[in-house]
Amino acid sequence: MLNFGQSTDFEDFVLTTYKTRLVQGVPTPDVSSTKFSSASAFLNSTTEENLAYSYSPNATQPGLFALETTLRSMDYDKSSIFFFTDSASSLVENTMNFTDIVKTAVERQIEISIVIIPPYGSTDFCLDFGSYEIYEILAQQTGGNFLNFCLKVHF
Repeated sequence: MLNFGQSTDFEDFVLTTYKTRLVQGVPTPDVSSTKFSSASAFLNSTTEENLAYSYSPNATQPGLFALETTLRSMDYDKSSIFFFTDSASSLVENTMNFTDIVKTAVERQIEISIVIIPPYGSTDFCLDFGSYEIYEILAQQTGGNFLNFCLKVHF
């Protein structure tokens, strides 16, 4: 988040990780947000050694719930969210609906940019384009960008 009036550097960072875990055979969202006060601490937390990779079913993930958690974790308005995902979003009970997420982001002037990345690094595992449509609409309505690296380019 930019610290307007004092410097042009970002001063606060939030890293939210999310996945679906199977708990006694039931898909359960696992979302965690951590705040950082420096760019170096944030970047260090995103290394392969520091991210807690674990098994997550090859299915929808609690993406909108992760975005809601991130919005609630942010102390400043007029900020940006960069959201990376390789799956469509599932709905999680007792969370904001899509309209409320957009409304909160717009009211707080928070741009949400979405980056769709291929699962396992291969476009062979990408879902059809319609699966990501809710993310594209979210980016458009909050003034963010939408990048879909799952699109297969033919030369």
